[in-house]
Amino acid sequence: AAAAAAAAAAAAAAAATTHSRTSARRRCLTACQRTMPARSSASGKRGTPFQERVYAALSERVPRGKVTTYLALAAAVGCKSPRAIGQALRRNPRAPIVPCHRVVNTRRALHGFGGKTDTAALRRKRRLLADEGVRFDADGRVRVDCVLTMLRAR
Repeated sequence: AAAAAAAAAAAAAAAATTHSRTSARRRCLTACQRTMPARSSASGKRGTPFQERVYAALSERVPRGKVTTYLALAAAVGCKSPRAIGQALRRNPRAPIVPCHRVVNTRRALHGFGGKTDTAALRRKRRLLADEGVRFDADGRVRVDCVLTMLRAR
C-alpha cells in the first residue's frame, strides 16, 4: 500500500511538473506576443511589436555569412522563449529581406524554413546560407565559426 501511494505521489508530481512547464511556456509566449499587429502603409505587411523587435534584431545583428540560434536571438530581444522566436520567424512577411534563414537550432542544425520542415524547405535554407558564405561540417551542421551565440546589445 505504501509503495502504491508513493508511486501515485510520484506520478502526480511528474504531471504537475509537466503542466507547470507547459503553463510557463504558454505564459511566456503570450507575454512575448501579446499585442495586435500594426499595419505598415508602405508594404501592408507588418507583424506585432514583438515580431518587429525580432526582425530588427536579426536584420541588424546577424551579417551575411553568419547565423545565430533561436536561443541567442531570444536573449537579444529580452524573451525567454526560443519557441516564440521560431513562431515570429515563421510568420516573417518580408523574407528574405528579413533574413530568417540565418537562424538555426542550438545544435547548429537546420530545423525549419518558412514554417516548413520538409526536405525542400531545408534545401532552400541551406542554399541561401551557402550562397552567403556559411560553411557546413561533414554532418550537415553549420560550422562553429559561422555561429554568433552572443548578439551585441543595441
